[in-house]
Amino acid sequence: MGNIHEVISVSKLCVAGAGTVTLQIAYYMKPMIIVYKVFPFEYFIAKPFFITPYIGLVNKLADKMIVPELLMCRNNYAWLANQAVQLLNDVQKRQVCISELTMLMDSIGKTGASEHAAEEISKLLNE
Repeated sequence: MGNIHEVISVSKLCVAGAGTVTLQIAYYMKPMIIVYKVFPFEYFIAKPFFITPYIGLVNKLADKMIVPELLMCRNNYAWLANQAVQLLNDVQKRQVCISELTMLMDSIGKTGASEHAAEEISKLLNE
């Protein structure tokens, strides 16, 4: 994992688990698919406690679906492959994703990013 920035920078598409790596990928304006694998029992137990429709930080910060994401409790590799093919081959979908990532990074990466991050965290805690 020591070369993560080099790997992201030369990638056309990234597949990531939900977490801070999604922000690293967004920094490079690379389309991505967020997949978070859980066991069906864990999903069943946790589902009533979900307070956000998004599992990825990128989508949560944007408060909309910028990149496809799936909380995968079954092996839904067909969905993953379909999303990957779309983001690699559909020029318009790819460009919309890159544009949305650029706007997000511009909004959270400007001067005062620490204050902005604190505001966003405060909003999340107050939901």
